[in-house]
Amino acid sequence: MSDKRTVLIVDDTLANIDQMVDILSVKYKTKVATNGAKALKIAAGTQPPDIILLDINMPNMNGYEVCKYLKEDKKQVTFRWFLSLPKWR
Repeated sequence: MSDKRTVLIVDDTLANIDQMVDILSVKYKTKVATNGAKALKIAAGTQPPDIILLDINMPNMNGYEVCKYLKEDKKQVTFRWFLSLPKWR
């Protein structure tokens, strides 16, 4: 069993996922979800992630909705917000 912390990467853009996995997998175990529903399933699993990197702009269920469901879960969830927004011209 690995002693690496687990990062769940949630993004609907595969290029973003690939880049984050390449960077993070050196020091962390990575899990991937391409939509909010899959992210919630992984987070509720028997081995939940230590941290979730979550895209806000996704179809069907956006990042804010995912956070809402996570907060409503019976498990203790601590939130730290790290936002990356596009540079507006």
